[in-house]
Amino acid sequence: MMVMNRTEKESQWPARPADLNNEEAELDRVEVVRLIAQCLEDFGLPQSAESLENESGISALSTSVKVFRQCILAGNWDELENVLEALGKFRSEEDYQNARFVLYRQYYLELLEKGEKIEALSSLRKKLEPCCGQLEQLKELSLLVICKTPEELRRRAKWNGVESRAEVLRAVQSYIPSSVMLPEKRLQALLRQALMYQKDSAQYPYTKQSNLSLLEDLEYSNDRIPTVTSRVLTKHRDEVWFVQFSHNGKWLVSASKDRTIIVWDVEKLRKSDDQSEAILHTLEGQEDPLSFLSWSPDDSLLSCGNDKVIRLWSMETGTNVHSLEKHTDRVTACAWLNKSSALVSAGLDRKILFWVEVRGQWQTKDMILVSAQIMDMAVARDASKLVTICSDNVIHIYDTTTATEISTIKEEDSVMSLCLSVDGVSLLVNMSPVKIAPVIHEWDLTEEKLVQKYSGQRQSRFVIRSCFSGYNQMFVLSGSEDSNVYLWRRKNGSLIASLSGHSRTVNAVSWNPVDPFVFASASDDGTVRIWDSSSPVDSPAEPMNIAD
Repeated sequence: MMVMNRTEKESQWPARPADLNNEEAELDRVEVVRLIAQCLEDFGLPQSAESLENESGISALSTSVKVFRQCILAGNWDELENVLEALGKFRSEEDYQNARFVLYRQYYLELLEKGEKIEALSSLRKKLEPCCGQLEQLKELSLLVICKTPEELRRRAKWNGVESRAEVLRAVQSYIPSSVMLPEKRLQALLRQALMYQKDSAQYPYTKQSNLSLLEDLEYSNDRIPTVTSRVLTKHRDEVWFVQFSHNGKWLVSASKDRTIIVWDVEKLRKSDDQSEAILHTLEGQEDPLSFLSWSPDDSLLSCGNDKVIRLWSMETGTNVHSLEKHTDRVTACAWLNKSSALVSAGLDRKILFWVEVRGQWQTKDMILVSAQIMDMAVARDASKLVTICSDNVIHIYDTTTATEISTIKEEDSVMSLCLSVDGVSLLVNMSPVKIAPVIHEWDLTEEKLVQKYSGQRQSRFVIRSCFSGYNQMFVLSGSEDSNVYLWRRKNGSLIASLSGHSRTVNAVSWNPVDPFVFASASDDGTVRIWDSSSPVDSPAEPMNIAD
């Protein structure tokens, strides 16, 4: 049979350009009816779909497409050439041949499964070979003839038998213009896109509505952003240099120049006016001020600071269970590599130390010696990657498994602190102005590309820590030397709020990982502030699964 030119033959519904500049322009009636009819079928309402098609005179699928689908799903391979011809236009001759290969591969494998090897080899030679451009692929298919059982065939071909017909139909779909054969669940996909757009544009869940809905537009509400101080914690006796919520959101830990760590019970902070009742533990025993804390995935606690010692704390008893002493200068950062049996530390002595627990004792496993003082460090949530910043203004990225450097990124000014996103892809770097104005850089570590800058805060003399924050980390939050807390939208770097309340430098901030409406800030004024929404809000409803 002569094959028509697939790139010239017209489809049943010629495409029309959409008028994107005219909001009042009518939608294409044919497209809308086809989408609705398809959706009704998907929702198990075939009679309603048929009624719509009869009334409108428009079918979701042409007769040729319906026959084509039935032919594949029923395995009527003898009719394949005829239904392919009836389909009409393909995007290109190459797509036409690719579609034929997918279909005839299924036919070939089904023949082998039934034991019809002569017919299978004939199909391979006459049907598959003309449309396959890879000899190696044909060779692999021909070798399947030696399979002794259907089970062996399925295993070697990585094939699910007759059940694969639906997958074959989906694969062929990608080669056929959507005007000829509607993509599966196309209207549902468009509605999900609309919800995603609403969610992103309105900054859900910081919206007037608590639920995503197709029935109304989401509206951003500034009242949902935590911008009001609900508690001022005053139990420290000196500057507070660090603050961090635990991964489960139940505890808040603060570290101070007064050489104490206070672990706060978040729920009791909500319910009790007495701060003392909300203190789970006051951890003491450090000889010098503390500058860094780290929660493990199961919420054990590490601390480090000026006294060169890394301490492990029990949250059950509030006691120091281990003290690790190998650094020869101030330890600037520490982090867990897994739940509680491996960790890493870094300091001004230019050392990165990898620690493991062996029969209850901690010892160093590996050490990396770098050329400059290490200012800060972070480990990816999956512990696969470690990132440091150094006094030579270089970002170093390491593989934690091999303790080897993967790559480096050179910054344009002095680097002071960093924060790694939950997915380990994005990195915030706080810059201290020497050549440029105070700014926070966001790097894409996969692309090694600077993707955003956040400006407005002040940072020149002290270590200021910023963090990814908010629901799905859609914000960036930072302290500042002007006593304010700054909040930006991550998508475009726009400043959302500058929050006053502290009377001296705000050193660190932390957003509650399980409550999108609460964060904490720590300041040289000796206080920790808890920030909430200006009006009481419930936690956001679990949004519908719009990713499927």
